[in-house]
Amino acid sequence: MYKEQWFYSPTDNNIRPLSLRDYYENNNKWPEDSRAISDKVHEEFRIKAPPVGKVMAASKRGLPCWVDAPPLTAEQLVYVNTQTLNRQMAEATSVIEPLKSAVENGWADDADTEKLKRWEFYRYQLSRISVTRADIIWPEKPADVA
Repeated sequence: MYKEQWFYSPTDNNIRPLSLRDYYENNNKWPEDSRAISDKVHEEFRIKAPPVGKVMAASKRGLPCWVDAPPLTAEQLVYVNTQTLNRQMAEATSVIEPLKSAVENGWADDADTEKLKRWEFYRYQLSRISVTRADIIWPEKPADVA
């Protein structure tokens, strides 16, 4: 059975398989400072998820290590906040719409009516969020009480 060998380049902070070395060299993309790394190092830095708030970088010894992730740029912050807001708004709307229909048609009981109010207030709170801020305090999602 073939066992892949892995190489790390501190110059471009990348891990490459030896089996693709010819391809990389033919395209002038195999860094001269590439060095073999163990399966354990490959697994930690390529297979497992990075620790929260960390990114891979080159250590002083030329091996991968975890360092603090740099702060998001303003553009990245807006993107991340917009994605989060859109997901939360979509979830709120998916809960609200059937409840709203039930209330409008007289099918809802008191628990449904209260649940609708909580979720509509939650969606209202979301609508007041400015995605350009770094210090957003996201509203708490309503707890569904049966």
